[in-house]
Amino acid sequence: MKMLGDNSPADKAVSLYRERFSETGIYESTIYEGIVETLAALIHHNRQLFVATSKRQTFAKRIVVNFNLAPYFEGVFGAGMDGTRADKTEPLKHALDIGRVDPARAVMVGDRSCDIIGARNNGMPRSASCTATAARKNSQARISAPMGATPREEHGALAYKQRRPR
Repeated sequence: MKMLGDNSPADKAVSLYRERFSETGIYESTIYEGIVETLAALIHHNRQLFVATSKRQTFAKRIVVNFNLAPYFEGVFGAGMDGTRADKTEPLKHALDIGRVDPARAVMVGDRSCDIIGARNNGMPRSASCTATAARKNSQARISAPMGATPREEHGALAYKQRRPR
């Protein structure tokens, strides 16, 4: 995806960033404490789980695999290499469509305002933050929904919100 035209400084900077992120940056990520237990509890309660991110889908899949989280998710959806689905609303809609999930019964768990906005843009009335601390750093995310201070505090409430259709 070209931002300003061939060989512009911005395009070169984005290209260098993506190259470094692809080789090194994806392995520098960390996961929230308690997230593995939360995912396991949600699976135990028969929840469908998906990743919807504005990161490139190829990067997101590698991150999920790197942290051994792939068994918890039915799909990982993100931006295309051509820049499609780069806005959080789009990969979230794609996940809802592919997973045949009713948005009115879904919950978006995230810690950024774009997560909350994406949920609302897709008709998802409920959203939660991964951590209260992260949401407090992002004032728009703060208004989303009641949230726990940790994933462990949240998974109890989320476990009972939407069960997988039988």
